[in-house]
Amino acid sequence: MSDERALGEQGLHEALDRLQARMEDPALGDPRIAVAEVLEWSYALQEYHVDQLRLAYRGDEKRAWAYFDARRNGNDDGETHAALVWFRGQSTHALVSGAGLIPAPG
Repeated sequence: MSDERALGEQGLHEALDRLQARMEDPALGDPRIAVAEVLEWSYALQEYHVDQLRLAYRGDEKRAWAYFDARRNGNDDGETHAALVWFRGQSTHALVSGAGLIPAPG
C-alpha cells in the first residue's frame, strides 16, 4: 500500500473514531465537524484511486472515471459511497446548508 493511501485510510479511521466518540458524548466536540472530516477523507481516497487509474490509463480521465464508476456501481455499498461524496460537496461548498442536514448535539 502506498504512503498516500495509508495516510488516507488512517485519516478516515481516526475521523470515524472521533465521530463515534462525539455522537456518544457531544461534550467531546460537535459531531458535525467529525462528519465533515469523514467526508473529506472519503473524497480524498476516491481521488487517490481515480488518480491511480488515470496513471494506468495514461492520463485518460474518461476511461479512469468509467472504470471507477463501474467498480463502485457494481458494489453493494456503491450507492452509499456516492451519497457520501455528494454530501461532502454539500458540506464543503455549502457548509451551512450541509450542516443543517445533521441534527445539532443535545
